[in-house]
Amino acid sequence: MAHRNLAEFVAFLRTAETVPRPDGEDWKAMIARIHVTGTIAEVDAETYWYFLEVLPPKYMNGSLFAFAEGAESL
Repeated sequence: MAHRNLAEFVAFLRTAETVPRPDGEDWKAMIARIHVTGTIAEVDAETYWYFLEVLPPKYMNGSLFAFAEGAESL
């Protein structure tokens, strides 16, 4: 599906299924959960700030951000 602009693309992304953060989730399970294409993964504040600081975001708007290394998809 082609999107006319970034705002349209972000609006489309926000329609994805939101996957809640399970209690007691370890790092390995969280990494697996947030790498599922087509979902929005809920994370805690510590994880949010870790990923925000580890690489500069490719996209950021308010508290929403997406990043990828190199030419990976967001």
